[in-house]
Amino acid sequence: SGTVYQAVVSTQSTGDYLPATHTKFLFEGLGYVMSAIVIDNACNIKEINSAGIKKMSRNILALQQNLTNITLTCELELERARFYYELLYLKPEEILRRIVEQEKRFTKKEYSELLQLYFRSYKSKKSAKDLERYTKQLDEIVNLQ
Repeated sequence: SGTVYQAVVSTQSTGDYLPATHTKFLFEGLGYVMSAIVIDNACNIKEINSAGIKKMSRNILALQQNLTNITLTCELELERARFYYELLYLKPEEILRRIVEQEKRFTKKEYSELLQLYFRSYKSKKSAKDLERYTKQLDEIVNLQ
């Protein structure tokens, strides 16, 4: 939230010196960068439960709303990050089914990190062999698309 605060303060400061079109130009693409950072850092999360997923979704929504207020355009790229974490509400087989049924929204690496996070979070119920099996299935699905 410190970063969001800094972005808002920066916007207020730049608004004093730059026209709105120039300020918007400075912040365009920031949604994409924020989304990439949030998704890429899933590998740094030790474990996550449903409350953590909900908190992550809320934080991403707050980023999206703040960025929308700055750019005055809807920042849809952050929806991608929110959708990514909300996939963790599903079981691994449901995640894989979703990839097959819907278009592939993430890279193979991103899906792999998601499965690994799932197994780190629910390790008592799942084994390393299960992770290996789902990872192989992921490889097959991604290679077919």
